[in-house]
Amino acid sequence: MTFQEFLNIAFSPVNTVLSVLLGLSVIYWLFTILTGLDIDVGIHSDLDAGGDVHAPDGQFHAPDHDPSAWMHFLKFLNLDIVPVTYFLTLSLLVTWLGSFYLNYFFPLPVWAGILAIFPLMIGGMLLTKIVLKP
Repeated sequence: MTFQEFLNIAFSPVNTVLSVLLGLSVIYWLFTILTGLDIDVGIHSDLDAGGDVHAPDGQFHAPDHDPSAWMHFLKFLNLDIVPVTYFLTLSLLVTWLGSFYLNYFFPLPVWAGILAIFPLMIGGMLLTKIVLKP
C-alpha cells in the first residue's frame, strides 16, 4: 500500500470523521505528555480555583439510590476503574482500524460503510473492555 492509497482510504467519506477524531486524540495525548513534563515556559497564573462544599463534614455525598442503567453500562465497560480518555482513545483506534481495513479489503458503497461503523464501534468497545481489564 502506498502512502497515497493510505490517505485515500483514511479520508474517504466513511473514514473522515474517525480519522479526524483520531487525529484530535493524538493531539490531546501529545499536549498531555508535554504538560506532564512540567517544562517552565514562563507563563504564570494566580487563579484561585477553590470551591465551596456544602456538607457538614466537607465531603461530597452521592444520593442514596440505585444507579441508573447508564451507570451499570459504564461499570460493565470498566469505566469506574479505567480512565475514560484511555478507553475512548483505544476504542476509537480499534474502530478506525476496523473501518480502514474493511474499506481496504472490501470496498463498500458509502452507505454500507457508514452502517458498518456502528457494529465496529460496539466491537471496538468490547475489545477495549477486554484489553483494559484491570
